Amino acid sequence: MNGKQQMLNFILFGHAKTIVSDDDLSIVGTVNLDVRSQELNFEVNPIVYDKLVIEKLTASYFEDLKQSKKIFLKGWKARPKLKSFLEHLSRLFSALL
Repeated sequence: MNGKQQMLNFILFGHAKTIVSDDDLSIVGTVNLDVRSQELNFEVNPIVYDKLVIEKLTASYFEDLKQSKKIFLKGWKARPKLKSFLEHLSRLFSALL
């Protein structure tokens, strides 16, 4: 699969982020791009070069895609205002979670 797409998985919950690049390298971890993840939570994202592990991560990714829905910007912006408001409101408490 080339390029990037935004997918939303409605069934499973997984906190780990996974990147597989050209079947040669994978990065797996829980780090978010925020101060809390990088400075306070001591989260890590190891880099993996093992071909077998990369194959398993790739297979897992495609299994997850079967239960996911592609997100389009137009549809995202058109979601109900109450839902959008509650999402923004919950961000106020994210530092406490």
